[in-house]
Amino acid sequence: MKNNKSTLSFESAIKELDEIVQTINGNSVTLDQMVELFERGIFLNNHCKNILDTAKGKIYELVKDDDSFSLDELK
Repeated sequence: MKNNKSTLSFESAIKELDEIVQTINGNSVTLDQMVELFERGIFLNNHCKNILDTAKGKIYELVKDDDSFSLDELK
């Protein structure tokens, strides 16, 4: 499991989150493993949210002066 946010792509993080959910739902992990997986899931969730927030900000900056786009849809 990687902890380096700078090298972890959005797609890789989403894939790993999906794998964590499948593992936890499989009921074949100990409580300690489940807590560790949950912690990693929180890390990945926050990482994805940061990537999406950055993308949203970039899109907002690109379209803020263009009347053909509605910024209300980005909020």
